[in-house]
Amino acid sequence: MRKTRKENLDDIHMNIASMYASMSEDPDRKVGCIIVKDTNIIGIGYNGTLSGADNTIESKGDKSHVVHAEINALAKILRSTSNNLEGAELFCTTLPCLECSKVIYQSGIRKIYFDEYYHRDDRGLALLSTLGVEYTQIKSSKNK
Repeated sequence: MRKTRKENLDDIHMNIASMYASMSEDPDRKVGCIIVKDTNIIGIGYNGTLSGADNTIESKGDKSHVVHAEINALAKILRSTSNNLEGAELFCTTLPCLECSKVIYQSGIRKIYFDEYYHRDDRGLALLSTLGVEYTQIKSSKNK
């Protein structure tokens, strides 16, 4: 079956999120995220330390300063633009955790695409479902 233009674009966006994941210094888990509105990428993020902090913290096993990819992408948008996120879509290499799911919902995003299930519990997924946020799994080219 031939993919629609939207489905092809969704695949491309998931592959871009996967490429951003490779920028993470985390030795255990590399997560990438992009936020798209009206087919335009308006935010990017990957898991890493707080801005200005030494990224070697992650390689030493101390994860207390790690910011999730979804939060990094949202924070960069909030610092750089006055656009709102109503109607935006989020592409992330992993299904968001509970805390990220809360922030994603509060931001106005109502559609999430993810590559892999990762979290040990499904509280984020349960919350998103309860709130009516749509989510779809799309495998990136590295996981096909």
